[in-house]
Amino acid sequence: MLIKIDAAARRFGLANLVALKDETRRYYAADAPHLMIVVTHKNLVLGHLPGRVVDAAVGWHDGKYGFVRPGNEDKRHSKLTIFNVVESEKGRPQFDKTLAQILADAPKEG
Repeated sequence: MLIKIDAAARRFGLANLVALKDETRRYYAADAPHLMIVVTHKNLVLGHLPGRVVDAAVGWHDGKYGFVRPGNEDKRHSKLTIFNVVESEKGRPQFDKTLAQILADAPKEG
């Protein structure tokens, strides 16, 4: 799925880093009241992506400690996993949704 990263990226704070053999994955948790995380692969930094289109997958996260905001452990979260940035030779690539649209559909606290 192609996602345009927009200003909603500012609503996420870094929650965790996981260093693997050839990359660092970053885990970002959304501000309250949203129950959503974003995971970036290939050393990507969410704050560097606004205005870019990325190849990503939408799924679920079980709210594991250290990856979500304190107090929201064990609650189901939306999860956007970003694999890479999409480049287009013919101008701007098309996209399926924006990060703001995905965030709006995420579960909420309470």
